[in-house]
Amino acid sequence: MDRNEPLLVAASLFWSDALNAFLFGHGPMTPTLADVFMLTGLNISETDRISALSAPTHKFDTRSIGGWKGYINLYSKTSGSVTPKEHTAFLNMWLDHYIFCGKSVGPTTQYQMLAEHLAGGNNFAIGKHLLGLVYRLLHEVSVRLRHNRQIGNLGGPWWFINLWLNNHLQNVMGINIFDRNFPIEPSDDETDLATRRCASFGEAASTFPGGRLPGNVADFFRSFYDGLKESSMSWYPYDDTDSPFELPYKFRFEDANSDETSQKIFKEILIPSVLPANLFGPKTQQSFEYYHPDVAARQLGFGQAPIKIWLADLVKVRDPLTSALSHDRLKQLSPPSDSVNTSSWKFFSFELVSFKAWWSEWRNHLFCESSKSYCLLLDPDYDDEEQVRKTDDLPLLTTNLNFNFR
Repeated sequence: MDRNEPLLVAASLFWSDALNAFLFGHGPMTPTLADVFMLTGLNISETDRISALSAPTHKFDTRSIGGWKGYINLYSKTSGSVTPKEHTAFLNMWLDHYIFCGKSVGPTTQYQMLAEHLAGGNNFAIGKHLLGLVYRLLHEVSVRLRHNRQIGNLGGPWWFINLWLNNHLQNVMGINIFDRNFPIEPSDDETDLATRRCASFGEAASTFPGGRLPGNVADFFRSFYDGLKESSMSWYPYDDTDSPFELPYKFRFEDANSDETSQKIFKEILIPSVLPANLFGPKTQQSFEYYHPDVAARQLGFGQAPIKIWLADLVKVRDPLTSALSHDRLKQLSPPSDSVNTSSWKFFSFELVSFKAWWSEWRNHLFCESSKSYCLLLDPDYDDEEQVRKTDDLPLLTTNLNFNFR
């Protein structure tokens, strides 16, 4: 995927630690478990018991072996059946390097415990851990921005944030997500690249063009600050009626109540809960993040009401977890699944009058200056008149806010 760094930088400036959401001018938006499942297909409904994981049994060398290339050469073979250790080594690399994207540019064993669990044929709610790390990454970015500190290399799944933004801004970018093609194999000549039809929203969103730092992000910032036009927004991008995508095959929004598996996934998407953050590895601060689906009701095909934080008065946000057992106990604070009745649910995304009044007042207190003042801070050469002539245009412009993307 071609990373759009300017878009990521601009969006990060609008993140709210309290709501775990982007507070754009057109309204709050956030990655949800629905996005995780529809874009990646990762499990979000399995019972997530960290305390059930066993200590690692395999030993892997990760230092002075030549990085990930050396790791692959060391723990792969060209013939014979795949051994449990080789399977674990592959899953450890997949989790560390491609899913959770740790800070280290080389191999580690931070996720080996989870890798061995998966290699043993066990299911696990990896999607919840991914979303928890997305929220924690944006929290750490916002803390550094507030204190005027360099962002640096935080690691983390920037790729998923980029994928999510691409998917919801497809109309603004003028891209038809259903017409995208996915590369089959790498090629030195991009004009002769072998492709196939995309099979999922995630594959299609990953083909969007990107952009690089440095430069300026003023135009992106101005668009998010003023709010995008309703006609260009994709509040609910997973409308299945016109979708040609086959994946994920286990769940379709239009058939959310068709069987027990679909209902279970749908309820996981809708119920407020806590998400694990940094629960793997001895040197990480184990903690959690709130999951507030009511912040983004329109993204899930519901009516948007004034936001209520379900768990805010029950537990202190981002408190350290002393053990995996304390995480299991914390999850019990979420509403029971049988408290949600989806049998008569029909898609209809809208805003309540009470929300419109609440948001029109609330958004006035998000920033203290005009958008032009902030744009000039981001880009001293910012041309306000030029921006007026391209209100909803999002060109791939860049800036250097000391972000260090892996």
